[in-house]
Amino acid sequence: MTLTERLIEISTNRLKLVVVHGAGATLLESFQSINVDGIPVVNIGKSLAGAIETKLGSKHIDIEAQEALDRLIASQAVSIPGLHYKTVCLHNIGILFEPQLEIDESQFIRDLSKSYCVVILWENEIDSDGKLYWKNDKNRFQLNITHKDYHLIKVNDEI
Repeated sequence: MTLTERLIEISTNRLKLVVVHGAGATLLESFQSINVDGIPVVNIGKSLAGAIETKLGSKHIDIEAQEALDRLIASQAVSIPGLHYKTVCLHNIGILFEPQLEIDESQFIRDLSKSYCVVILWENEIDSDGKLYWKNDKNRFQLNITHKDYHLIKVNDEI
């Protein structure tokens, strides 16, 4: 099943969120094999860091970061035939956890998936409740979303 077929399946859900999970070294390559419509992958860490690089000393860095994220998502989201929402694919989202940016990363992802079909490429861990986290920092860095919030594709199993 292609990524687009999965997105069409969930496009009527309140949250239109897909997590593509796989091994770090092969995740992007595996993702491309199901990404037949060529959805661009947005490296959030690299793109957002570049966008706010000159504003790091600003007392309004949190607002600047949110505005940069909004512009980045809007510019990278693509229309796919059969879907009523634009689609965006996010990778390397760790920057969302930076304390000085004051981003509620879980709420950001939820809100985003109400307006867009959101695909997150995730090479880290998923616990039994479906929470996404970094292996050595589960208590500090985790997305507080669960299986009920997203559709999971394990690329190693499905390709």
